[in-house]
Amino acid sequence: MIKYFWKLFILFGLMLYLAIPTSAQVQLDSVINEDAFYVADSLDLSPDSLMVDSLCCLHDSIHSHPLELVDYLLPKDSLDTYWFSLMADSINYTRLNYIDTLNHSSGQYNPTRKMDKAYIDLGLIGSAQKNQLFSTSPFKGFQVGIHAFDAYLWNPTDIRLFDTRTPYTRILYVMGAKKENVLDLAHAQSFLDDQLAASFKFQLFNHLGSYNHQHTDVKSFQIGMRYRTKNKRYAANVQYYHNKQILLENGGIRNLSDFEENKETNRQVIKTNLEEAENLVRVSGAVFKQHFYLSKPEPDFSKIPDTNRIEMEGYSVTHFKKPYFDPVSHLGRISHYFNYERQNFRYTDADQDSPIYNGIPYYSTPDSSVFFDTIGMRKYVNEFIYSNSDFKDDINNPKFLNYFAGFRHEYAEYSQDSAMHFFNHSAIIGGAFVSLTKYLSLLSDVEYYVGDYLNNDFKWNAKVFFRLKKNLITGGFQLISQEPDWIFQDYSTSRFTWQNNFEKVNIQVLSGKFERKNLKAYMQLRNISQYVYFNEAILPEQTNQNIQHVWVQLEKTILLKHWGTDFVLNYQNVSHPDIIRVPEVTGRIKLYYHNFFFENALDLEIGVELSYFTKYKADKYMPAIRSFHIQNEQEIGEFLIADVYANIKLGSARLFVRYDHFNASLMEYNYYASPDYPMQDAAFKFGVNWILFN
Repeated sequence: MIKYFWKLFILFGLMLYLAIPTSAQVQLDSVINEDAFYVADSLDLSPDSLMVDSLCCLHDSIHSHPLELVDYLLPKDSLDTYWFSLMADSINYTRLNYIDTLNHSSGQYNPTRKMDKAYIDLGLIGSAQKNQLFSTSPFKGFQVGIHAFDAYLWNPTDIRLFDTRTPYTRILYVMGAKKENVLDLAHAQSFLDDQLAASFKFQLFNHLGSYNHQHTDVKSFQIGMRYRTKNKRYAANVQYYHNKQILLENGGIRNLSDFEENKETNRQVIKTNLEEAENLVRVSGAVFKQHFYLSKPEPDFSKIPDTNRIEMEGYSVTHFKKPYFDPVSHLGRISHYFNYERQNFRYTDADQDSPIYNGIPYYSTPDSSVFFDTIGMRKYVNEFIYSNSDFKDDINNPKFLNYFAGFRHEYAEYSQDSAMHFFNHSAIIGGAFVSLTKYLSLLSDVEYYVGDYLNNDFKWNAKVFFRLKKNLITGGFQLISQEPDWIFQDYSTSRFTWQNNFEKVNIQVLSGKFERKNLKAYMQLRNISQYVYFNEAILPEQTNQNIQHVWVQLEKTILLKHWGTDFVLNYQNVSHPDIIRVPEVTGRIKLYYHNFFFENALDLEIGVELSYFTKYKADKYMPAIRSFHIQNEQEIGEFLIADVYANIKLGSARLFVRYDHFNASLMEYNYYASPDYPMQDAAFKFGVNWILFN
């Protein structure tokens, strides 16, 4: 019967949408400026650039909390503290984001299990993961191509700066079964009238899984400082980030029947494919970003009274005149960005006879008794940009033409075993944003590479924005031609060795999005030629087929008095499902009751979260190459995962209790997180999420 659940899932969502009139939904006035800010959870992953348009006064985030939900649940205790991205949000404009103090989201601590996310992993937090919502490799210069750990790795796009008048501190701690521990710390403080600011972030995910040799230890650290002159003509940021992941790999369970027939309730005695394998991942780097306005700012006379009164004998004269100043010619801004990044990957396994290696060729090495593989990469990026940015630029009232143009240089060193490769690349970058009217805006940007491996790689992006009252319509087109990630071209270990000369991957993306107060709908059509993937033999392969991928996402929030529903539904269709494996339908629904008690001193929300995806032959994880590959032996999916929770807010402290997968004992033992990797059984979680603004 559960195989029909996804149909009921869709029907239920549509019934909720159609049955409840707008007038019945909570509509409260908000002091939040919808055009300039949006509320975002500080644990959100960096979304696909096609999904988020953060450009010039457009509230356009598919994953942000709806404004009516903010009005309903958010005490206005964070209006003086915002965060903004170190990287460019848009052309010449920076978007401020409210710190999320909602009780509604306090228990969403797992980056891969948020409402708009859909991942498969190895069954425990911090493990390797693959997005069920298909996308191609990101376009960002030379890449090793190992993406199985991206959800927990911080990089420059994840660096957040804080605009705060008072010290800001965030403490998140979660304790769960099987020694699951999550710790997330953040602190920011400004000095010298906000000329100098410092920030610090630390993140820990540690989980001892239910099965043999299953353990994740993930740590991330970020520290930085920001400086700007008193007149804001010059500003600089320096940031350092460091990630370390130690992952004990068990290769999945050896006999699926041990789990499916529930032969052993003690999961530790179930045999696994690997017993001594380990992956070590280190990614660290430093960022320095600075900009300088070529013209001086206009004098600030805001503190001078609007009227000057001259008292004379018998009468008085009132003047409405500010001091005179020479007009300033705005000459634009020059910016410089530098990033040094170091990546290290090490895989070890003292047992070369594991069944997970069956059928894989063996290549002799100096020490044939141990599987030992190391990959290293160092990358230096320098970028210089000129833009027509000005001191007076206002995200709520953008000027007609906004543009930038610049140059980027990348130098990369790649090493594996004793082999070294060196790459030099240069890129021309530029873009423009045109605000035609308050209803219509256009954007276009381009990157073009020349040099060694990435020669003639390019990306062209174009978007149109149309706003009508509270409705926003976004259309986009993207054209990409890029070399495959390096892991597909050259690789050498005692078990996996190949040298290829694949052609460029060509991608065209057409997208559209509709957004209004309580509904967000997104559609994307992607055409791919020369796609590269790992086949069933765990070897890279390039197909000569043109592949079409369709993705539709619907997100809706309904509030009726004290009751609420959050609903996210994804539909995907692929023209060649033998090459790209995705579930046809994925979805999450959150049903909750929310109220205040004891003269609003206690903020309480209780609810249930349901998640589901249709059955499909999901890609399988190979620890030795840290990647997922095609498999045709096992289907997973078509089961319902249910979590119950209670969120409590007392002052600035948010507490939550969760009972995840509480229906595990009520269902068949077929709930796999990915092929060969069962999900964890039912487990209690307790957490505190505390934000301080002093």
